Amino acid sequence: MIQSLNNFSKKSWDNYSTENDFFNSRNIVFGKNGMGKTALGQGIIEEYTKKGGDKFRYYSENYHDNSIIISERNGIKGVKADFGREAVENIKTIQNLTNKIVPEGKLDKLEEIPEHSLKVTLRTIFDQNKGNVRVNFPSSKNAEEIISIFKKQFEEAKLEKSIVEIDNFIPDSSNYEQERDNLRALDIPKYSDCEDLIVALQNLKSIELK
Repeated sequence: MIQSLNNFSKKSWDNYSTENDFFNSRNIVFGKNGMGKTALGQGIIEEYTKKGGDKFRYYSENYHDNSIIISERNGIKGVKADFGREAVENIKTIQNLTNKIVPEGKLDKLEEIPEHSLKVTLRTIFDQNKGNVRVNFPSSKNAEEIISIFKKQFEEAKLEKSIVEIDNFIPDSSNYEQERDNLRALDIPKYSDCEDLIVALQNLKSIELK
């Protein structure tokens, strides 16, 4: 409980102060519209909370939205009213969370949309890149399974192509004979012991460094 207001300024109230012990446990303020009753009520609440008070109900134009929830009773004719800012905030939180709950059947449909889009994308990539490789698009599988099958099919196709190339390989004898003659023409020195080999390697290293 507060006893007075000191230097209160809000809207039509300018540095207003009351006498000491001005307020009683119950107070009624009368006045015409626009005389500052709402602003005075706000000032009283502010002064009250400054002194540690937290048990109050402020019936302003926002009281209905902030402190009352009217809802239908489940299975009972009539309405249910919940009062108090804390209770209303808790109920609004519950209602927001409840509205975010997606029914199981609806969730399945939502999951099908990105899965279908992903499969369309995979099909496009498949058609653009498969070339002459003999692989089929596994339409009945999900996206993750399709990617796994792609990897296996393309590895097998690469292996099959390599085997076919090996089976059909026909060497160019003239090129091989030329390579053989070049190897035979190489002058490879012979060394009688390790010391001669070490000296040769050192000479080779010095040549590379130059």
